[in-house]
Amino acid sequence: MSANTPLIDYVRHYCSLGWVPVPLHDLRNGECSCSKGSECPSAGKHPRVTQSAAKAADDSTWASWLALWPKMNLALMTGSEFGFFVVDIDPRHEGDINFEAFCKRHGVLATTLEAASGGGGRHLFFKADADGKIKSAANVLGQGVDIRGDGGIIVVEPSVTKGAYKWL
Repeated sequence: MSANTPLIDYVRHYCSLGWVPVPLHDLRNGECSCSKGSECPSAGKHPRVTQSAAKAADDSTWASWLALWPKMNLALMTGSEFGFFVVDIDPRHEGDINFEAFCKRHGVLATTLEAASGGGGRHLFFKADADGKIKSAANVLGQGVDIRGDGGIIVVEPSVTKGAYKWL
């Protein structure tokens, strides 16, 4: 998809893959669109609706959300229920160094779907078994290397926070 792709096309594409998109707050003049504004610790990265509302959303619901929040960011629900989990590598917290050290100790992970995060990091997507449990947790594989699993979300293209999220 390109920079000119309408947001609804991203939503439909993610749904066609069996993924559940979630509308997120966006940034306005560098501040989160939520009530916390410049004090928000997760600017542009947290949901505008509950996960149950996102799961139940149809085209009509998405059309109304897009009318209300035309510049919203998007996330995907993660975990075994949705068939994948994500390794979130954040270089601002030495995640790139720690992930490389993890791979040296345990072997390089298989090639997988990858995305660039808005903060200069990487998101590595891996298949999850439907009957398995994949916990969401911070700093699991070292400082700056998080797992987004059951109950989690991961920000995806075409979202923009410090920078643009992009599929690689």
